[in-house]
Amino acid sequence: MSLPSKILGIMEQNPKFKYNVKAMYTTLFFKPDTPVDKKLLAQIRTTMNRLYKHGKIRQHARGFYQIKPSPKIIQKLETPDIKVHGVKIEYRLSENNIFGIHGITAQHNIIGFLDANRFEEVCNGEGVSLKRFSKNVWWEDRKITFTIHDCGLIEVFCSAGNNCMSLSDFYRFSDFISGFLNPICKFEKNKAMLRQIGLNRDFEEQQLEGVSCITLKRFLNDWCRVYQHDDVVRYEHHLKLDISLEDAFNSLSLLTFVPRNGNGVDNSEGMFR
Repeated sequence: MSLPSKILGIMEQNPKFKYNVKAMYTTLFFKPDTPVDKKLLAQIRTTMNRLYKHGKIRQHARGFYQIKPSPKIIQKLETPDIKVHGVKIEYRLSENNIFGIHGITAQHNIIGFLDANRFEEVCNGEGVSLKRFSKNVWWEDRKITFTIHDCGLIEVFCSAGNNCMSLSDFYRFSDFISGFLNPICKFEKNKAMLRQIGLNRDFEEQQLEGVSCITLKRFLNDWCRVYQHDDVVRYEHHLKLDISLEDAFNSLSLLTFVPRNGNGVDNSEGMFR
């Protein structure tokens, strides 16, 4: 195997590591009680510089080099936690969950809720009502939009790209929705529907170069992006769904759960016993 192939192979196996010339020499050719081969050291320096100029590796300060990120390299990195950066939830008011006497009293209760929380009527460009009311609120530095339609449909949208939610945050977010809507209805998670969700993993110590974003659209309601987000490379997955919020929590729990026994070995066979 040629020296460039050996160097690239070492870097691909350890994509988070940064190597200078001496570190790469030690990795490839170190032998105890053997003097440093200055000729090999010079060859490694020349080869790493050439790989950098050809765009194969990245150059850091003080003579350190690192493999460039790619979908293949990202798969080898230690898997970060799944985060939620955007959701759309729908919930429909009905006789079984709305509070107050059905009919006029319940309607007055909802109108009072809209007035007390300063919901604004949504109109088109000509000022004609679209028969829905909307309000933006903030929860833990995340913008939440509630929209209540005349037909009884409630839409909740959360955008959290700069303050992503962990799974436990996502569950607490559903409790926040329940508390906010408590004056008018009982929020049942097994009947609330998750319509859209954005999931992501952030890979630290990586940087995209030569491209700002890679988009992979597989289906109409399923697409992915890989892009530079501040000082991390973000792998982002968007889905349009039609499942209950409760089922979504169960699915995400399985995705983020790593079954292990006491010795730190995967124990998937006993997971559902």
